[in-house]
Parts: sequence; structure tokens; C-alpha cells
Amino acid sequence: MTARGESGQGALLAFYGDDFTGASENMAQYHRHGLKTFMFLDHPSADEFAAKAREYDVVGIAGIARSLGPEAMRREVGAAFRLFRNAGFRFVQYKLCSTFDSSRMVGNLGVVVDLAREIFPDCFLPVFAAMPEFGRHTIFGQHFARFGGWVFRLDRHPSMSRHPTTPMTEADLGRILEDQGAPACGLVDTLTYAGGVVATTKTIARERARVPGPIVFDGLHDDDCRLAAEAIWGTANGPESVVVLSSQGFAHGFGLFRMNRPAGRTPPIEALAAVEKLLVVSGSAAPLTARQIDVFARSGAATARLVASRTLDPARTSEAIAAAVDAASRALGAGRSVCVYTALGPEDEDTAALREVAARRTLDPGKIARRIGEALGEVVMRLVERHGLTRVVIAGGDSSSYALRRMAPQGLAVISGDYATSAHVLRLSGTPPVDGLEMTLKGGQVGEEGFFVTLRDGRAASPG
Repeated sequence: MTARGESGQGALLAFYGDDFTGASENMAQYHRHGLKTFMFLDHPSADEFAAKAREYDVVGIAGIARSLGPEAMRREVGAAFRLFRNAGFRFVQYKLCSTFDSSRMVGNLGVVVDLAREIFPDCFLPVFAAMPEFGRHTIFGQHFARFGGWVFRLDRHPSMSRHPTTPMTEADLGRILEDQGAPACGLVDTLTYAGGVVATTKTIARERARVPGPIVFDGLHDDDCRLAAEAIWGTANGPESVVVLSSQGFAHGFGLFRMNRPAGRTPPIEALAAVEKLLVVSGSAAPLTARQIDVFARSGAATARLVASRTLDPARTSEAIAAAVDAASRALGAGRSVCVYTALGPEDEDTAALREVAARRTLDPGKIARRIGEALGEVVMRLVERHGLTRVVIAGGDSSSYALRRMAPQGLAVISGDYATSAHVLRLSGTPPVDGLEMTLKGGQVGEEGFFVTLRDGRAASPG
């Protein structure tokens, strides 16, 4: 599959993002380096997909796999992979979270490995979870993530080790994959990179001959993203397909390599005008998001709770949505920005009730995320239509996927990128009140404490 810009015949690669926030960040990284990228917000028809693949350098699908159980995940991801295969793609990216959010029961990456081997027989399965700019590093197969001013091993991370759905109890990425059902994994470690692409390519061949499963790649520095992407892309010259399981670090590295750009530059920030009123809706229980909500409130924004436990009960969902909308509407009517949230951290006051209702109604994590996300999407639709809002932030990787699907935009494009904090602003297209709406999608552990304040007050450009 060759680049549209080189031959006019097709896109370089196709990607599936396991949630909307991560998929939008992945799209933005390709866009950052001048690769024209289009992302569908649901599974398109074969004809729709083929048309975009002829027009764009990279084409993707924003999905919901991270919140699904194994069987639902097989249906969701399998449909995307078959669409890619039938369109002629031999190089595919499965965009996973840079904190490797997954477990046997939710977002199982072993299922992805199994599907890749089934749909793309004998494919090469590299794994690149690092994004050094973002404080995500892999060293000798062990994964680390920044929290505040410190970098923690994944299983000791203050947030990820206590994640309410996928708590991480292991830092070795190969072992995590094997525990989720993948065959024995190999490793291309950081020492290999000193020998450049040639040494890395040799190590890839050695590890593929040694083990039957995926090959984990280290990533400590920004240069590693470029080198790993170049070596992985080089394997696409053979007859086999490549399905890379990766964070947005691969998209960043691929853009650096493909567009011949130097690594290690300061991440650029594009200018953004202020808005009078910003609406934030949050389905995240992450401690960082709780701090961001607090900073937003202290800057003058109002807050309103959407009681998550009530959204799980169909008899009380309408009541919960109406209460949140009414409280937020009063603040917006008074000229204030507002945040509608479902939780303030992992030990929120509604957490016990949420678990009780979920257990009583036998709801799995995917159904929980869907009901909360759809309720948040309904809140957004009502408030945007009632108050003519122009910019919205949706926080929470799992719930944001369903929130955005409830809004049903046709597509999106990046209009202002912030590659230092991932506060990208997208413009939606579709029917009113969605058409033209500016939106930022934020994962739980993404951004600085003033994230929401900046998206309300604007920012100056800072070239990288």
C-alpha cells in the first residue's frame, strides 16, 4: 500500500483506536507531521471507507474496544480489521492506550492479537506503547508512566494501579499480553537502538524466529519513536501484513520518519481563541481529572453532578440527566462556564452506589461506560442547543466514546493542536446543533491541571 501523495492510489495505513480520546490523539499526531488524516466516528461502509482511503494519507476508525468484554470486542475489532483487509491494507495500527489499559475481562489485548493472526495470517505483531513526550516510557519491556512530577512503573502508578476497571498489577508488557492470552512475546530493547535501523531490523528477525507472539519495543527517548517506526515500517516491504499495537507514539514516530523530520523538537502549540463560556462534561474517575475540575471551579466555573449510579437505572436516567442539565443551564444562563461531572476521583461519593446498581442489574464495564457516556452525550446536546455553545470538552476515555456517538457527528478535523498537553481542538461536521461545534476529547490522565481553563481562555502559538 503506497502513499496517496506518491502514487495517488491509496493511503499509507489504516488504524483503529480503542476509544475516542485516544483515537483523536492518534489522528492528531499524524496531522502534526503533515499526513492528511481522516477518522470515521463509527464503522463505515466498504464504499465510504474506500473513498476516504483514496483521498487521505491515513484513514482510521474511532472505536470503543477498550470498554468491551472479549466477545463484544471480537465483534467490534474484527469488523474493523476485516474492513481494512478487504480494502487492501497490509499495514494496520491498533491504537491502544499509552498506559496499556486492559485486562482479561475488559479491553483484552490478547483478543486483538488473536484477531490479527486470524484476519491477517502470519502477520508481524510489533507492540510500541511508549510516548516519551507524554511521559510514557518502555525500558527492557517494563512500562512507566508519569504522574505529576514523577514517573512510576505501571504497577506502582498512583492512578493506573487503582484504575476502577483495569487496575494494572504488572509492568512487563510481554507478561501482560501473555496473561491476556497472547503467545510468548519477544523484545527489542533500548540497547539495540544504538545500532540504528540495521541492528533493530536484525533483532526483529531474531525475535520473530525465537517466539511465536508479539514483539515488544522499548521507547525511552523521542528518537526511539522514529527509529522503531522506521524499522517496523521496513518490514512491510515483505509479503506479510503488519498489525502494530501501539500508542500515539508510533503515529508520532511514523510522521517523523515518513516526513523526514528531526526528533526531539519542542512539541508545537497552535493558537486558540478564547470562548465566553466553555462546557466540560466528565465521565472520568481519574485523580488528575478531579484536580483539573477543581482548578476550573476555582477559576470561576460552576460544577454540576450527573449522578452516575442513576444513569444505570433506566427508571432514573431521565431524572438524572434533567437534574444535571437544569443545574448547568442556570450557570450558563448567568454567563459562567460549567463542568458536569460523574466523579471526583476513584473514591467518589457515588462509587459505592454505582457498584451496587451495576451488580444488581448485572452490568459489565462496557454497559456501564455506555450508559454513562450516552447520558453525558445527551447533556451536551441539550445544553449546546439551549445556549448556543461553541466549544465543549468531553473527559474520560471510555465514556467519551459513547458520548460522542450519541451526538452522531459525521466526521471531524483538527483545527488547533497542542502537542505539549494534547489539548487538541477538533471541529465536528454533521447536522445542527453538532455542525461546526468545537470539541476536545480528554483521557483521564491527560493534560496539566489548568487544562480546562486554557481551553476556555485560549492560548498563544508556540512553534516546535
